[in-house]
Amino acid sequence: MAVHTPLPLPEARALARHWGLSVASVEGIPAGSVNSSYALTLDDGARVFLRLYETRSVDSAAEETRMLAHLAREGVPTPEPLPLVDDPTRCIVAYEGKPAAI
Repeated sequence: MAVHTPLPLPEARALARHWGLSVASVEGIPAGSVNSSYALTLDDGARVFLRLYETRSVDSAAEETRMLAHLAREGVPTPEPLPLVDDPTRCIVAYEGKPAAI
């Protein structure tokens, strides 16, 4: 996890609307090496994490979110990806041509 692609606050707010979230602030997480990761603080004070898949295809990113959802449902301590508001069967949207998930 790192920050390869900038995500300014206005774009973070627009992107988070796909999940029905209202973002107050965004902070890039500088650790890691492959994906860009961000901590989003919501208007209600809750925090969620957004991953921007820098090198994966939409299909590959969607497969990872399906695996994480399955693990979370089976009791493995991992965050479950959030479904999109307009299509709860999906968790991925594009930002600058790259898959993104929360």
